[in-house]
Amino acid sequence: MENVRRKEVEASSYSRNIQTKAHIENSNIWLMSISDITVRDIQKVLDDKSKEMSRSSVNKIKFLLNIFYKYLCKEGLIEINPVVNTIVPSEKEVSVKKKTSKTLSEEDVKKIFTTVEKYATTNRCAEGWFYGDNAWLIVILLTTGLRIGELGALTWGDINFDKREITISKSLARKKREEGIGWDFYEKTPKTEAGERVIPLSERTEKALKNLSTYKGRRKSTRIMKRKDPSNVTRTLQSILKHSECSVQKMGLHGLRHTYASLLVAKGVPMEAVSYVLGHASISITQDVYIHLTKQVAAKRVMDLI
Repeated sequence: MENVRRKEVEASSYSRNIQTKAHIENSNIWLMSISDITVRDIQKVLDDKSKEMSRSSVNKIKFLLNIFYKYLCKEGLIEINPVVNTIVPSEKEVSVKKKTSKTLSEEDVKKIFTTVEKYATTNRCAEGWFYGDNAWLIVILLTTGLRIGELGALTWGDINFDKREITISKSLARKKREEGIGWDFYEKTPKTEAGERVIPLSERTEKALKNLSTYKGRRKSTRIMKRKDPSNVTRTLQSILKHSECSVQKMGLHGLRHTYASLLVAKGVPMEAVSYVLGHASISITQDVYIHLTKQVAAKRVMDLI
């Protein structure tokens, strides 16, 4: 199974597939002969895993098994793919429910901007607080909706201050090292054409970038984000959330992307435009995630008319 998947995917996806494979190893089919495994056996794996995992995780198991059995069929080792006629239990049936993405309110975002403006310095302030260049990276994420991998691969050459544009054409991904300790980072192109895009450069983003450029050695680095590992940025975010007394006290960097998109939708920006700046492969992906917000906006507009 490992050799089949290694040929088809990039390193970061392969690393995640290995984690999914571990769940298959701990199932009723692992020690069975391939020719003996039936649709019922595969379905039992999916049903059992749905009692301890989220639906998206069970979907990954089915996806990996399907690729493996399609390969076996292609090579003539089996005639029928037993995964095809299986069903992943619905969201209501799984034990681990889908987590709701945390987002910051508009008031929270204003608080963060104020904190960064005041304390993003290399010198400790009288109050004892200070944040370095990571604080400005957080502002960039909040004002562009970039994925952390996209920001990690962004270079100064991707910024056009005259045209007020940012070109997104690559991303920084990671994979586990062969020895299993630590991560190796590498650059990759977007999975879909929509991932390559040109987004507007707002005044606040421009200010954050120009502030970043003043830090020692920053301009000598081709990439805007000097360190490939974003863990320090995540720690800075947690500290700023607490310092700013935001309504959300803990969240991941991807939550900043959700916050950006949510604020756009809440302000009535067309879903097509939101989908474009986020680099989603299709508008349906954007709608699935943010449809509840469009309903709220529509309801508010109707009430304003009454």
